[in-house]
This record gives sequence, C-alpha cells and structure tokens, in this order.
Amino acid sequence: MPTADSRITEEQIHTLVHGFYGRIRTDGELGPIFEKRFAGRWDAHLSRMCDFWSTVMLASGRYRGNPLESHRRIPELRSVHFDRWLALFGEVAHELLPLHIARDVEGRAQRMRAVLERHLPTTPSPASTDPDETAAPPRSRG
Repeated sequence: MPTADSRITEEQIHTLVHGFYGRIRTDGELGPIFEKRFAGRWDAHLSRMCDFWSTVMLASGRYRGNPLESHRRIPELRSVHFDRWLALFGEVAHELLPLHIARDVEGRAQRMRAVLERHLPTTPSPASTDPDETAAPPRSRG
C-alpha cells in the first residue's frame, strides 16, 4: 500500500502543470502551437490541466473531457511534437518532483502519447471552433 508521501499531492500537480506550461510557452517549437490555441485562455487551460492530472494521478474524477478529440482538432499537431512535449514534460517533472513521482508521471505521459498516436489520423483534421476544447493527453488507464 502506498504511503502518503509516495503519491503526488495536489500542490505538486499544480506546480508541475504550471511549471510545464511555463516551459511550453517559451519553447520555440511548441510555444506557437499552444499560444495560438490558448491565447487569452491560459488560466482556464491550466486549471483544466490540473484537474486532468489530478484525475490521472489521484483518481479524483475532476476532469471531464475528451483529450483524444481535442488533439484531433489541432491541425498543426505532428508526431515530432509529442517527442518535444514528452522531453519538456520529463525535464520539468524531474526538476520539480521527487524522483519516484517524476518517473511515475513521466511513464503515464509516455503511455498517453502511445494512445494518442494510435488513434490520431495520419493527416490532421480541421481546427476546432469550440473555445472550450483544450489539448491534453488522454486519461491513463494504468
């Protein structure tokens, strides 16, 4: 049975999400894609991503959405972007979290990437016109 300090906390999730998206926003490859999608809506996106990771890591059930469909609506999204996303996510996780937690969230993110790549079309679909849709990795089943 995991001990209380062996699991990620809500505070750590907040720190991870905000640190990661801070890094994304300054990244030359991913920054423009995310900025185009979330300009003027970053606070809502970050809150939603905290809910997402809370659901993934703590089974809180706070996140409601369809991450796969959200990613399908990003026309510029390519496999190489997942490589960069994972690299930055791993860097931030290892900088901000205890090693065992960083490895856990990084592993879940890698599994999410595999699911996305299996289910996303090889050619991008039209951009979403729904301003409430957000790009997030899909829920982990593991």
